[in-house]
Amino acid sequence: MNDRETPASDRMKEQIAASLKRLLETKPLTKISIREIADACHINRGTFYYHFQDIYSVVKWILEKETYSYIDACAALLTYEDAVRFILSYARSNRYIVKCALDTFAIEELKHFFHKDIRRTIKNTIEKIASDRQVSNEYLDFLADFYTYALVNLLIEWIKNGMKEDDDTIVRRIRTVVSGTVDQALKNAEEQHC
Repeated sequence: MNDRETPASDRMKEQIAASLKRLLETKPLTKISIREIADACHINRGTFYYHFQDIYSVVKWILEKETYSYIDACAALLTYEDAVRFILSYARSNRYIVKCALDTFAIEELKHFFHKDIRRTIKNTIEKIASDRQVSNEYLDFLADFYTYALVNLLIEWIKNGMKEDDDTIVRRIRTVVSGTVDQALKNAEEQHC
C-alpha cells in the first residue's frame, strides 16, 4: 500500500472534499482556490497537493468515492431501478458537485462515472431474465450496453436540464420503456441464434 492509501490519507482526502463541498454551496468551482480549500481544512497547500493534483481531481474523487462505494456495497441487491433512483437522489443532494462535474469535465467523463455501475446492474437484470434462454454472452453484453447508454444519456440530459422531473416520474417512464422489451429482445435473439 502506498502512502496515499493509508487510513490517515483517506481521512485527509475526506476533509478536503468536505471543505470543497461547503465552498461550492456559496460559489462556483472556477472561483474557488486551492488556498481557500487548504485554509478551510487548516492545512497548507503542500498537504493539499500531496493528496490531489488539482481541484478537479477532488471533484472526481468525490464522485468516485461516494457513488462507487455505495453501489459496490449493494451491487448484488440492486435492480436497474434502484441504481437509477440512487443516481437521481445523489445528483439532487449533491447538485453542486454534479453541476460542477458537468461544467468542468467533458460530458463523457461524467457519463463514465454513471456507466460503470448502471451497466453492472442492468447486466445482472438481463442475465436473470435470460437464465432460461439460449443467447450468447456477446449478445447479453450488447444488450446491457444498449440499455446502459440509453439510461446514462437520459440521466445526463436530466441533469443538464435542471433536474426538473421528479424521481418517480423518471423511474416510471424508464420502467414503461424497459418492461417487456428486454424479454422480447432476448426472445428475438434466441430465434435468430444471436
